[in-house]
Amino acid sequence: MKLTVAEVSGWRPASLINAGRQLSGIVSALDSQRAGVLQEQNALADTWHGEAAIAAAERVVGECSLVSSVAEVLQSVCR
Repeated sequence: MKLTVAEVSGWRPASLINAGRQLSGIVSALDSQRAGVLQEQNALADTWHGEAAIAAAERVVGECSLVSSVAEVLQSVCR
């Protein structure tokens, strides 16, 4: 695919930079929320035991892993 001069001239780099900054903010918020969930789970693990506690901990680990993957992809878009 070849680009024309008119197409390249129509690009707005400032908009792309702005979108990257916004995505970086979203990544920071995701990381913060993930850390908070992990911290709460760790606090619960001190007092909550049994099968339900194990299931909840496994769910938290899985969800946090997913959030980390999403944040990583978003961060790569920002670069």
